[in-house]
Amino acid sequence: MRITKIEEEANGLLVLVGEDYDYFIPKTAYELVIKGNISSWIEQIMWKNWADIHSLYRIGAILSKHCPAGIIDWVETFESAELMHGTTADADPLRIKEKMVKYGFRL
Repeated sequence: MRITKIEEEANGLLVLVGEDYDYFIPKTAYELVIKGNISSWIEQIMWKNWADIHSLYRIGAILSKHCPAGIIDWVETFESAELMHGTTADADPLRIKEKMVKYGFRL
C-alpha cells in the first residue's frame, strides 16, 4: 500500500492510502506540534509503512502554506523523516532546504 492521493479541500487535507481514507488533517490543526516545534502530522505519518518521503514533503508543503511563520521548524521536522527514509546525507539541513524549495514550502 502507498499514498495514492493528497488533496487539499476547503476544510483540510485528505490523504488516501490505496482507495481508503486514511488521514484527514483539519485546516484548524495544521500547526500542531510536538517536542516544541516538530510538525505533529509529519511525525505521525512518517511512521506509517505506506508513507514515502516524497509524499511527506508534499504534505508538509501544503501545511506550511497555512501555518503561521515560525510555529514549525520544517528543517528539524524533516531531519527525522529523512533519517527514517533515506540516509544521513539526506538529513543534511542544506539538502532539506533545497527539497523544501523544490516542493514549494512557504519559507
